[in-house]
Amino acid sequence: RVEDELRSKLIHSLPDNGTTTGVAVTQWDRLQTSSKCCGVNSSDDWINYAKHIKPPQSCCILADCSKTPSGSEYYPDGC
Repeated sequence: RVEDELRSKLIHSLPDNGTTTGVAVTQWDRLQTSSKCCGVNSSDDWINYAKHIKPPQSCCILADCSKTPSGSEYYPDGC
C-alpha cells in the first residue's frame, strides 16, 4: 500500500540519536513546529525508531517543554 510505504520512508528519515544538524533535522523541526505534530505516528517514534531518549524540542507544546495543565509535554498527533 502506498500509505504504508510512505509511512515507512518517513520513519526511516527520522534523524538518529546524536544527530543534531543537517537537512533532515532542520526539516523535521520545521514540520513539527509549523504543523504542531510529533514524529510520524506519535512522539514515541523518536524513542522507538530513532533511539532518542525523548522527542526533540520541536515536539514540545510549550516553549520550555514543561507539561501543560492536561499533563502533556508533546504534540499528541503524528505528522
